[in-house]
Amino acid sequence: MTFKLVSVSDMKGVLLTGVYIAFTVLTVCFKEELIFRYLFLSQILNMVTGTPKVKILKSVLLTAFLFALWHLQNFTYQPVLGTIMQATAAFAMGMAFAIICLYTGTIWITVIMHSIFDLFMVDNVSNQSPFSVEPSAFTIEFILITTAIQIVVVLLAIYLVKTASFEQTIRENRLARQPHFALD
Repeated sequence: MTFKLVSVSDMKGVLLTGVYIAFTVLTVCFKEELIFRYLFLSQILNMVTGTPKVKILKSVLLTAFLFALWHLQNFTYQPVLGTIMQATAAFAMGMAFAIICLYTGTIWITVIMHSIFDLFMVDNVSNQSPFSVEPSAFTIEFILITTAIQIVVVLLAIYLVKTASFEQTIRENRLARQPHFALD
């Protein structure tokens, strides 16, 4: 039986990959989920008016819109069309993440989902995301179709899921102990 020793260059690659993953998760995914789902969503949910379903819908749409606007800052280093596609995808993902946070009462699930999405979006060979280059017709169609599907699924979730599920989660959630996070 022979053992192959791991070379220093292999270890360096593993270490750099680990640093890249940790950096992405903490400085992008966790930060964005903290801002948009933990801070904004709870505040907006308290500020909007209407029935519980309407409050959920308004909160989800508004935080998703803000999340999309946040991604428009990438105009500084990405092609215009790529950035518009990224903001479009961010709007749909923002809707889905908001519903998941409202239903589960935690941002950790969306931090993990956001991390997986962002980490798999970058091509490790060319170190580019689909948004950092001029998007192909396929990429545009794919983003538009998946965005439409996500929006329909979220709207169906808001419409079909009884608001009691959301209300119970919000009430039981540790955030609900603070008076600023409630549907009433």
